[in-house]
Amino acid sequence: MCISEISQAKKIEFEETFPDEGDVDMLKAARTYKEVGYKGMLMPDHAPAVAGENAATVAFAYCYGYIRAVLQSIDALND
Repeated sequence: MCISEISQAKKIEFEETFPDEGDVDMLKAARTYKEVGYKGMLMPDHAPAVAGENAATVAFAYCYGYIRAVLQSIDALND
């Protein structure tokens, strides 16, 4: 696997959510990727619509920031 898509799709209905708002425990998922030696990318699939200037950029920046924080948390917990 070279890309792992990070998404929080609901089980029956699809609803765009930010990485910290859905059904998946992102910290647990990221820990599992690390435990099995996954070396590929982690990336958001889509981002919910937000209001304001550069809305798509802002939404994706939040998603990438969240993913980075999760990965840094895993590293800190292992130290």
